[in-house]
Amino acid sequence: MITGHLDCLQRAGNEFPDAVFSVLDALAVMDFHDIEDGEIALAGHGLTARLFSLQTHPREAGKAESHLENIDIHLVVSGAEKIVQAPLTDAVDATRQGQHENDNLFYDLPAEPVTAVTLKPGDFAVLFPWDLHAPGCSVPGEDSVRKVVVKLPLASLKAG
Repeated sequence: MITGHLDCLQRAGNEFPDAVFSVLDALAVMDFHDIEDGEIALAGHGLTARLFSLQTHPREAGKAESHLENIDIHLVVSGAEKIVQAPLTDAVDATRQGQHENDNLFYDLPAEPVTAVTLKPGDFAVLFPWDLHAPGCSVPGEDSVRKVVVKLPLASLKAG
């Protein structure tokens, strides 16, 4: 998992894979406050971003997820959420509850996550297929989050 804030994106650009930086750079110039929730085409990328709002929930109430073919890029527009992340180990993989549409796999959330990060407006998280993650977890003082998620094909890291 990679986390950061859009204000530091240009300084950190050399450390990101080109495909990841390109998506984050495109998101950084968009004004989501004037866009209705739904699917948004990322011009020049051939990708779709999903802008949505959700009520956050206690960590214990959520399921963990991973993806086989895609990298998840989450960007918080307003509100806040906690994302719980742990490595996708063989023990965790044994709790998989089947493959669902849109490359979403669901698991039991491990009792002790390796990382729990709070994302606020402008913060992003890049989650790879080996990153088990539970987004949308509650943050004290916040009960909702508006965010954009882009599914970037893992194969795009090898392109070029």
